[in-house]
Amino acid sequence: MRAPNVLGIPEKTVYSVFSGVGARTYKWKGDMRADASAFSPGQYRMKGHPYMPIKREGFVERLNEKGYTKKDARIIIDDVFGTIAEILAQGGSVKLHGFGTFETARYAAREMTSVHGRKTVAPEHRVVKFKPGKLLKRLVSGEQTAVRPNA
Repeated sequence: MRAPNVLGIPEKTVYSVFSGVGARTYKWKGDMRADASAFSPGQYRMKGHPYMPIKREGFVERLNEKGYTKKDARIIIDDVFGTIAEILAQGGSVKLHGFGTFETARYAAREMTSVHGRKTVAPEHRVVKFKPGKLLKRLVSGEQTAVRPNA
């Protein structure tokens, strides 16, 4: 999708499964006929960029900075998230006060029509849902700056 911005500089929205961000608009420099393959997702990734998801090792590093050993941090991460996954797989829900609630929702089988007009059946399935808690909402919105304000 090409559109000039306020300054009249042509832009194009690029969709990339590798960027981890979805649709992003980048300014074109040069030929407008260039295609989306001219953009390399790694070209726009910067360490600490707000759109970059933190991976397991980054999480381990954060816990290491708080005083845990890397070995203990890996064990804690595996145990906590493994336990949450087990409970959700059994159909339960997990509520972490202030953080949020993980739960599963069941979708019944239904008939669908593809874009080509063919009828297909979507099987019954379950999905994981997350509802953020008050504390998490306040932290993300900037209303609160510390996880433990009294600590």
